[in-house]
Amino acid sequence: MNMKSSRWTHSLKSRIVVSYSLILIIGGLSTSMLGIHFTGQALLEQARQQTVYGLSAARSIYVHRLQELRQSVELLASSGQLQAALAANQPMAAVKYLTGIRQEHGLDFLSVTDPTGRVIVRTSGDGTTGDVVTALAPIEQALGGESAAGTEIIPCGFLQAEDPALTRQAAIRFAPTAKARPIDTKILDAGMTLLAAAPATDESGHIIAVVYAGQLLNHPSTNPHEPGPHWIVDKINHTLTGHLQSAHKEHGAAATIFQSDVRITTNITTAEGERAVGTRASQEVYDAVMLEGKPWIGRAFGVNDWYITAYEPITNLAGERVGMLCVGLLEQPYTAVRDKVTLIFAGIALFCFLLIVVVTYFLTRSMVRPLEEMVSVSQSIAADDLSRRVHVTGQSEFGLLSSSFNDMLDRISQMKTQLEQWAKTLEQKVEERTQQLVKVQTQVARQQRLASGGQLAAGVAHEINNPLGGILTFSSLVLEELPEDSHMHEDMQEIVRQAIRCRKIVTELLEFSRQREAQMTSASINEVVSRTLALLEKQALFYDINLTRKFDPDMPMTVVDESQMQQVFMNIILNAVDAMSERGDLTIETGHKTAKKQVWVRISDTGCGIPPEIREAIFDPFFTTKDPGKGTGLGLAVACRIVQDHGGRTEVESELGKGTTFTISLPVTAT
Repeated sequence: MNMKSSRWTHSLKSRIVVSYSLILIIGGLSTSMLGIHFTGQALLEQARQQTVYGLSAARSIYVHRLQELRQSVELLASSGQLQAALAANQPMAAVKYLTGIRQEHGLDFLSVTDPTGRVIVRTSGDGTTGDVVTALAPIEQALGGESAAGTEIIPCGFLQAEDPALTRQAAIRFAPTAKARPIDTKILDAGMTLLAAAPATDESGHIIAVVYAGQLLNHPSTNPHEPGPHWIVDKINHTLTGHLQSAHKEHGAAATIFQSDVRITTNITTAEGERAVGTRASQEVYDAVMLEGKPWIGRAFGVNDWYITAYEPITNLAGERVGMLCVGLLEQPYTAVRDKVTLIFAGIALFCFLLIVVVTYFLTRSMVRPLEEMVSVSQSIAADDLSRRVHVTGQSEFGLLSSSFNDMLDRISQMKTQLEQWAKTLEQKVEERTQQLVKVQTQVARQQRLASGGQLAAGVAHEINNPLGGILTFSSLVLEELPEDSHMHEDMQEIVRQAIRCRKIVTELLEFSRQREAQMTSASINEVVSRTLALLEKQALFYDINLTRKFDPDMPMTVVDESQMQQVFMNIILNAVDAMSERGDLTIETGHKTAKKQVWVRISDTGCGIPPEIREAIFDPFFTTKDPGKGTGLGLAVACRIVQDHGGRTEVESELGKGTTFTISLPVTAT
């Protein structure tokens, strides 16, 4: 073999190995990145769910303390000892009795008013009485005859009357906090208090007094070991930590109570080890929780570390938002697991890549060797040596091509012998043999083109099936390891089913020229649409989509290819989400027309709409208004063709700036 043949075959081998390696790199990286992304999202979603459960537990602890406070004042109001002291006009006896109760239950103040709301007994501070406290909602309700408890913002003037120490305790100074809303105030002038009140009545049911008690939540102390109002967040933290350590360690659970957006009690500590009292919530959290009254769940920076947090508003007895209750989990344990999974994915991908490159190299050598021999024989023919033959056997394309090549050589030899024997008819014989040679060469070229086309089709199927096989394998492994009661088990089953469906689509692509008949079965259009939405609505692009379902419960069954119809609905829904820039309202309705024996599906969005001049062209193949690389223009064309193959029709209505509605009508047919 000369140098020219060697360069040609080596170049072919290099191109095959390099091309296939690039495909593997792209496919492997895509698969690994998708796996890493979805694994990370699943871990963070687990943390968000734990945070939501923690917020529910915190709410229960908070509400339980309010109920305890209410029950305590109700028992005191019905106490015979207190009523006897009041009836005998012996306030000091009442003070002595109530002071012991206040200290036993850890209350900041416990007082009694007359039926007009004027304080007649006070167990805290210097015991001053005579002031009117009817401005506080629970006391006002108790004066009306009903006990009440709630979270109230109490001015410092009221706290001063109860106990001057409470005024100093409520006055928490703000600490500089990044991303907090700008305000002019630097210190709190009121305290957030758990307040309960209950009426005391005589035998005839007349109100003779009102007993009220409170516990101030504000605490300026930053000592994480100091007792006081911090006990409530410490109890919440202990409850969360005990629940989470069954699955992971060192989760770093955190609990905080805010007065407006100011931390008044928390177990989050600063770098110096002090409680982060006086720091404030971010503007984003304040707007969502305090202004809009919505729960807020998300990633937030808490003093020194990133937390996955959940907030909800705290309201007073009148329903006004006065503060926030927050729980959070350290993000670092979950991101550490995610990073470990990333390294494992990368290691597996690198190992598989190297293994496949080695195998590809040796397979390529075995494939190219017959070509090298054929090139060498061809060069011998060019040197007028017709004695050599190609020694490749078998029923493969190379074997058949070699057989044809050898036949051609035999015929050329025969032609040469005949030319030598028939010198007198040289021109005629040359012409005839030349025509035969042209025909043979044409057949060989055609066979080569057919072989190349077959290789290309097989290569495309192989290249697509490789990543699909990887997805199916890994998702099946994950499914086997998941317990059946896991909330991810059903989602993973859906991933496996859809991967199998994609593999079926690739197979059908190769058989497209044979026009395989659709797999028609009797199905419910409502179920087909629901399965399609189950695949889409958990994706990130649906997070800001308001999805409305209006399904006709009396939809008749009809005969369709469920896989093809699922493709139709998926293409139209994805186009609708894209038209709304992943933010807007998506409405899906189903219905039927009994008289016309039809079922219909209507998909409406609030996107940008379709200009009238291109409305007739949207179903044309390869027509698209998307940027290059973001669409092929085949989605609606394929959907329209599938609907037509089912005997139905696709209609579109659109108005610029308001949205678009696609209506798919299908005939009701029986099996």
